[in-house]
Amino acid sequence: MTRPTLRKWFKRFKESGIDGLCELSRRPHKIHHKITKEDEHRILDLRINRNLGHRSITSEMKRLYESSISTATVYYS
Repeated sequence: MTRPTLRKWFKRFKESGIDGLCELSRRPHKIHHKITKEDEHRILDLRINRNLGHRSITSEMKRLYESSISTATVYYS
């Protein structure tokens, strides 16, 4: 076991007792840049009706709607 891991577990034990040693979720607490429903519908419209890929959709969203959305966001939506 590494020292940083031991320190982390010891700190959790001091703060919460034995319950502090349970596995914690690694999910982010906040999503800073969530996509709006309107943008989501626009993306789907461009994907289905114009048969565009994620890079082209990103360019079209910026050109048509002045909405800057990353290619990863378009790819996974």
